[in-house]
Amino acid sequence: MTFLVSGSTIASAKTIELSKWQFKGSQDLRGAELTDFNDRSWETVNTPHSWVKNTSQKYDKYKAAWYRSTFSLSESNRTKIVYLFFERASLNSTVYCNGQEVGKHRGGYTSFIFEITDYVHWDKPNLVAVKLSNAQDLRAMPANSHGGLWGRVQVIVKSPIHIDPTYYAASGVFITPQEVSVTRAALRVKTLLRNRGGIPAQVHVKQTLFGDDEQPAIPATHHSVQLAAQGSAAIEHVMDVENPTLWVPEKPYLYSLKTEVFVDDVIVDTLIEKTGIRKVAITEEDFFLNDSPLKLYGACYCHPTNETLGAALTDEALRFDLDVMKNDLGFNAVRFSHWPFPKAAYQRCDEIGLISMVENGYAWHEDIEIGPEGDRLVKEMIYQAWNHPSIAFWSSGNENPHPGYYHYAQVIRATDQSRIVTCVDDQNDFLTKGEGVVRVPNKHHDAVFQNKYHGWRDSVTPWDFESFFKRFHHIGEIGGGSLRTNHQPYFSTDFLRSKFEPEEWLQLIYEAFLQTAFVTQPDDVDALFVWQYRDIFSSKYKGYNTKGLFAAGQFKKDTCILYQSFIRPETPIMRIVGKHWYVRRGEDDLKVYGNSRQVRLTVNGQNLEPRTNGQYRHRPYKDQIVNNVFYWQDALRMGRNNIHVEDEQGNVDSTVIYLGDKHYNLPSSHEYPIKNLSSANPLNQAVYIDMSPQDNWPVYLCAGDVRQTGQEADNTYMRIPEILNESTMIVTKRQSDPKLVSDITFEVTKPEGLTVYVMASGTAFPPSLKEAGFVDTGVVSRWRDNNSVPVASKIYRRDARPRDELIIQIGSRDWAIYLK
Repeated sequence: MTFLVSGSTIASAKTIELSKWQFKGSQDLRGAELTDFNDRSWETVNTPHSWVKNTSQKYDKYKAAWYRSTFSLSESNRTKIVYLFFERASLNSTVYCNGQEVGKHRGGYTSFIFEITDYVHWDKPNLVAVKLSNAQDLRAMPANSHGGLWGRVQVIVKSPIHIDPTYYAASGVFITPQEVSVTRAALRVKTLLRNRGGIPAQVHVKQTLFGDDEQPAIPATHHSVQLAAQGSAAIEHVMDVENPTLWVPEKPYLYSLKTEVFVDDVIVDTLIEKTGIRKVAITEEDFFLNDSPLKLYGACYCHPTNETLGAALTDEALRFDLDVMKNDLGFNAVRFSHWPFPKAAYQRCDEIGLISMVENGYAWHEDIEIGPEGDRLVKEMIYQAWNHPSIAFWSSGNENPHPGYYHYAQVIRATDQSRIVTCVDDQNDFLTKGEGVVRVPNKHHDAVFQNKYHGWRDSVTPWDFESFFKRFHHIGEIGGGSLRTNHQPYFSTDFLRSKFEPEEWLQLIYEAFLQTAFVTQPDDVDALFVWQYRDIFSSKYKGYNTKGLFAAGQFKKDTCILYQSFIRPETPIMRIVGKHWYVRRGEDDLKVYGNSRQVRLTVNGQNLEPRTNGQYRHRPYKDQIVNNVFYWQDALRMGRNNIHVEDEQGNVDSTVIYLGDKHYNLPSSHEYPIKNLSSANPLNQAVYIDMSPQDNWPVYLCAGDVRQTGQEADNTYMRIPEILNESTMIVTKRQSDPKLVSDITFEVTKPEGLTVYVMASGTAFPPSLKEAGFVDTGVVSRWRDNNSVPVASKIYRRDARPRDELIIQIGSRDWAIYLK
């Protein structure tokens, strides 16, 4: 079988994948749709592709771009019908075949399809050209987007009589569970047929429902219909399933419906759709799955979120992220914000048991036009994802004026009555009336999810979630931002969005709302989606919206561990907080996240008093108790701290943290392989760290509060090159800061000598290193600069003997020293 779209298979059609394209970004290019246009100088790319790859490009590298690809058809298929299917193309598309325009599509997040039978050649190659506009379009939802050919493109060759793929570019078979119970379920099945031939035909349709054991679950159904020439028809019927296996997150059971189309006893088309049997409902108090209340815990999944792929997430990348949510973090739900996702995402949710909310793209921009184009995009979203049991909610918009919420809720309701209709709002003004009485607009929505950022965007404390949760039980977004290189003392409540976003402040926010949602007021919170799964490209801090549970590079933040510890109380979870904050100045307290009953701490072999779960308190906020946090004051000593934590079940974690004075001065040791380490710039202290660099950890000494120091050190590693494994580090402040540029001097004391490595941004050999006896290793790597942009770096090497004195001077670029 070959895939038509994820979740649907077609056996009797020929499918040609157009995966390789010639690409050119240009607002001014003309004539690229023509067959004799010369594109040999263009870049060759594979789909999915986006021309926005990192934060520095934002949205506006190009306002338009062209893609060109070719395919050939067999003469034996001359009597067939040919379609051109696009999974996703952003933002607005104009499609050409052999120089002729075949259609346009507005909107970058839903699929579209054109019949191109009248445009193709059977005796020579065919050209497909696509012009994409990335300019703001208020008739699209959303109105802005990262440009690119984001999904698969397929040429589909079918018999003249076939299951119709042109109805909102959906599969043509729609399965709706009705009257669902453990003893019986009714599946309403609607099948769309199309006859593109010149003569009428009697068509027979056989449909068989299979269980996951690949055996028929019920007897096959048979229906016949007369299809007129150039006509279409729909077959609709109900399949009764006795004692169905219902779809639930713990056991996401999937059935397969096989549809076979016959003409004169010959199969002319086949389609297999997977689905599940379940029903969903919601009240002001509870979400119900199969008549049982279920609390939903998860995160918003907003992309582009992958720093290497940008917006062009592959199916494999989507599945990886969703598997992490389900299997690692323990989520049972995900909110796909703020627009429809590829079918591969929904299919994976079906398979692993993640209940989903899917949003239509009516987000943020108050001038987005409400009307027919938006209606079409909403229907494309619904029909293309119709058969996915994981989708429980359709959202009519996010943080946008209310008329669009209401309008698109009615479009959703008229299209699909089997799911919950909601929207996600951040103002609460149309939900409340009088003294805190919730008034859900039932005429249009079944429930409204709320976005709230107490302690982050609102001038209230994190503990104000106690009163908020009493009023609003469905949370669409919650949380705050942090950068892995921004730090301040624990319990400090000072921060500044997009200028200084310390991890320690975000920890206080998470500790407060998680304690409220899971311990003190669990009955008040029925659905909780934190914002968000991973940091995403944005015009905010360092090119990112930093509110993710993961940062770029799949770096798991400590707040993610805390959330995980509450969601999965039966799974032992324990982590020393701030392990990547490996050189500190003055901050000698230590924190551990976990769900153990008690945790023991050892520092440099000395046992400190154990801490019991529930003992930790929020000092700034009336000593509020927070579970799953273990805290020791004055735990660290000056210099190297070997830290080990263990619980009663034998679960352990360990790390090394260095503590210096306010200038990062550390006690020296005769065991160090170097001595007389000094920096030529008094503003840039150099310290020796007897530990190895780690993937995604900071490169430099953390600058602390940039508002006070004027210094930044937000560079981070990506993947540590193998050549630096088991090396130790000489750490400085950021060398690309002109105020901090410094030569570094040290003497080798290790009897057998050292290999000294310098990793420097760029690929040109620094003359000063060559003069100092370094050689080029040829190892090219990547790390993130101070603006969080991945940049190339190269590694240089020198073998040094005992008593060799090295003076390393490179100048104002990012560089660092490693010893081995």
